[in-house]
Amino acid sequence: MNHELNKGILITGATFCAISVALGALGAHALKSMVGPTSVSTWELAAEYQMYHGLAIFVVGLVYAHVNNKWIKTSYILFCLGIICFSGSLYLLALKSILSSGFISIIGPITPIGGLFFIIAWITLIVGLIKK
Repeated sequence: MNHELNKGILITGATFCAISVALGALGAHALKSMVGPTSVSTWELAAEYQMYHGLAIFVVGLVYAHVNNKWIKTSYILFCLGIICFSGSLYLLALKSILSSGFISIIGPITPIGGLFFIIAWITLIVGLIKK
């Protein structure tokens, strides 16, 4: 059994959390004057889910010291992909009214893919803990 903490996973989780706080503050203060209330709500949801799953990544980093298997590593990757796809797409959708780029219209379908990554990440974490 590896009793070493995985610094990379811990740093990733903490970084996602820090970015979530910064982006949440941006949404609460600067964004309100630039976009409508629906977009602000979307932005806040993105920051909220980023925080939840950044903390989940941090927990995975702590668990990794005691349960070092492919399932735990996979959950880490899936949580990261979930944040990027789910929260990232919501941030972009929230900015749709101020961004004039055509690619924003194709971002919508990425959000549920990110949600699916989150669900599978939680399942792989559970499997990894069971298979300890």
